[in-house]
Amino acid sequence: MTTINTDTSIKANSKEAIELLEAKVTALIAPLGYEVVAIESSSAPGAGRTISLYIDFSNTFTDTGDEKRVGLDDCIAVNTAVDELFESTPLLDGSYTLDVSSPGVERPLRKIADYERFKGRKVRAHTYRALDALELENAIYWEKNKKQKNFVGKLEGMSADKSKIMINVDGKTVNVPMALITKAHLEYCEPDGSTIRNKEKNL
Repeated sequence: MTTINTDTSIKANSKEAIELLEAKVTALIAPLGYEVVAIESSSAPGAGRTISLYIDFSNTFTDTGDEKRVGLDDCIAVNTAVDELFESTPLLDGSYTLDVSSPGVERPLRKIADYERFKGRKVRAHTYRALDALELENAIYWEKNKKQKNFVGKLEGMSADKSKIMINVDGKTVNVPMALITKAHLEYCEPDGSTIRNKEKNL
């Protein structure tokens, strides 16, 4: 029986390659209690190329209900677990530096599981175009915000078919199609409930 190495049939550094690499990393770190938030590639003049592996705990909260934060020891543990994979994978080519880190307080939201997990938290979602009243499922809100592409508010959950996220913006619930979201993340809040962009207008 011949085994086909699918890794070598995928173009290195492509979107498909990164998705497969993410699945492989997940298989290695899930038993340790971690999950992949994102894998990103960046470069800077004189600094070379960096592959950033953002991780979080699979279970965000402790038994006492406190929120866990990824620390240096966690990053070291994950780096050790994935080192051999990154050293040998054909899914990436060229030289690079692997950087394992926390996603920070404004954690990216990418998957359905992310939106379900952080229900009740304040989020910011950006769409690549303004939405119409039918998409928002709130004609009254749309009439006053026809050009809006940034939505900031409390994440209420997802639609029954998992195609939209529901955000309470200033007391009004709007539905934002996941297919139109270009970027979404948790919104950092100060203890008094204010945010670092609390004066920023929705555009």
